Amino acid sequence: MAKFRVYARSIGYCYLDVEADNEEQAMEVAREADGGDFHDDGIGDWEFSDDVDELDESANVDYKYKEFFEEE
Repeated sequence: MAKFRVYARSIGYCYLDVEADNEEQAMEVAREADGGDFHDDGIGDWEFSDDVDELDESANVDYKYKEFFEEE
């Protein structure tokens, strides 16, 4: 079976509670805030790239297709 490298970007969501007169002002404050001021809310996901590279036979792989979708 061939080996492939799939690219993905980890996306984590966080929040900043802001007091402002309107959403525009709240967004202004958030854009100017330091990243450390935000709170991790534990929600996130992966965004997969359409790029996939085929690897040579000597490459170590993390998982095999059958581990997820086929019975051994």
